[in-house]
Amino acid sequence: MKRCKDCGSEVYGSDPVCTGCRTSEWLDMHNPKRTQGKRIDKNIRTMSIIRDVIVTLILVSIGVMIIANLPEALRYEDKKMEILRANGVQ
Repeated sequence: MKRCKDCGSEVYGSDPVCTGCRTSEWLDMHNPKRTQGKRIDKNIRTMSIIRDVIVTLILVSIGVMIIANLPEALRYEDKKMEILRANGVQ
C-alpha cells in the first residue's frame, strides 16, 4: 500500500499524491480567492490593530506633553502682566 507524500492517506495508482490533496491543489490553483480571503482578512485586522495602537500612542503622548507643561504655563500666566509692564506695555 502506497501513502500520500503530503497527508499520509492511501494512494491508488502511480500518483504519489492522494485524490484529496490533488483536489485541494486544483481548487487552490483555480480559485485563489478561497485561500487569499483568509490572509486578506488577517492582514486587515493586523493593520487596524497597528493603526489603533499608533493613534493611541500619539494621543497619550500629546496628553503627557500638555500635563507636563501645565505648571510652566500657569506660572507664565501669573507673571505675564509683570513681564509686560517691565517691557513698557500698559
